[in-house]
Amino acid sequence: MEHTHIFKECAPLYDEMSAYNEYQKNWYQKKWEQARPIGEYIDYIEKIKRLDFPICLKFGLEVCYSPEHESDIAQIKQLYSFDFLTGSIHFIDGWAFSHLRQRWEKKDYDIDKLYERYYALMLSLINSGLAINYGDRRLGMNLDMLECMVKCGVPVYTASDAHLPANVGLYIKEMDGLIRSAAVRAGGVQRSGGIAGLPYIG
Repeated sequence: MEHTHIFKECAPLYDEMSAYNEYQKNWYQKKWEQARPIGEYIDYIEKIKRLDFPICLKFGLEVCYSPEHESDIAQIKQLYSFDFLTGSIHFIDGWAFSHLRQRWEKKDYDIDKLYERYYALMLSLINSGLAINYGDRRLGMNLDMLECMVKCGVPVYTASDAHLPANVGLYIKEMDGLIRSAAVRAGGVQRSGGIAGLPYIG
């Protein structure tokens, strides 16, 4: 899985973010200078899929979602045959809140309103039907929610956010254990699996 900010064709997704302030403008300018055509990624995917592997490999994009660019994301989805798109909320109305190098003070923001806006954007992402979302600082998800999903027969995906080769498949076994434990508590059976940050249902 690659991120949309490294591809030239995805530049419109970053218009508001790069115009928000000087730090973000400079950040994206550096990304743009190193950006490459998405066709190179497609060629790589096709090359890898011609090889024989004993595991299921899937390829996709992590997409920086914002409501004003749903049509751009839909076009990317239509033009390129990725196995999946993973949606992420990295910006709140242009503000790249997750950038650790971008200093900000709590006194300058209404934290409650920021959270409200973040979850409103998350709902927009879900309702768009364009992408799936993943991500949590903890391993997996809230255990009560996991147990409820298993009990109701909802397929559970596992993934490792592998930004480095050493992180490929990281914590997949541990997450599988959590899913199996939830299945025991719920009185059912749930199988799961994942590799290289690319989810699949086992």
